[in-house]
Amino acid sequence: MPSTEQPQSPVEDDASDESGQNASAPRICFLHIPKCGGTTIDRALSRHYAADQQVRMHAHGSFAAAKAAGQSLMDYRHDQVPLMLSTPGGRYVCGHFPFNEAAHERFRDQWKFITLLREPVSRWFSEYFYNRHSPGGHFSTELDLETYVAQAGPSTAFSGKLTHATALSSSEDRVQAAISTLERLDAVGCLEQLDEFQHQLETLLGAELEVGHDRRNPLPVEKQKKTVTPAIRRRVEELCAEDTEIYEHAQQIARRVRGGARSQG
Repeated sequence: MPSTEQPQSPVEDDASDESGQNASAPRICFLHIPKCGGTTIDRALSRHYAADQQVRMHAHGSFAAAKAAGQSLMDYRHDQVPLMLSTPGGRYVCGHFPFNEAAHERFRDQWKFITLLREPVSRWFSEYFYNRHSPGGHFSTELDLETYVAQAGPSTAFSGKLTHATALSSSEDRVQAAISTLERLDAVGCLEQLDEFQHQLETLLGAELEVGHDRRNPLPVEKQKKTVTPAIRRRVEELCAEDTEIYEHAQQIARRVRGGARSQG
């Protein structure tokens, strides 16, 4: 469905609440994986950067630009990451874009790269219900849950953002590449241990973060649960096998960081 918004640049500066800005805050690139609680973290981090220091991947603008360029959405966004990290004055980059290995190699000494994951089955259902009850979105669906599950392919929510997955053919290759990416990032968190991720980010920033909960699914959790049968859940667990393997490694990283913090304490 065509967007009703006016045309906008696919890469844009964004406004923020300027209270609590930290002039010495490090440059942070937040790889925001959808439906993992990233909006909450984005909101908290953005308070530490002035509006003209924030560079974001504009959802509607990049969708239109990718179509005009004849590229897939993720290929287009992947290719914009070096531009975003090179924007004069930029200190905070955020968006739903894939990890760009060349950009990380070029900018890793100047930027801190971070991401947040979520238990994959919960993330899958959250994304479905969001798209089912958010008409007009680029990924909205009118399919009921049973039909949607029957037509769905294996989820690559994590490998598709932690790698440039279009270049990798096998699930095993995607998983290993995603794990390699996680090991190279400066902070990796899991939504289920959000307080620990918050602590990692506060250490990077040298300042406290105010972390709330800024986005809710349009369908309340209790109503979601009523439509998820045991058979549907089992099928979604199968679809999320690849994501689960990656998530389990993220949990290992979190435990490693937790153990290091305790030994230093």
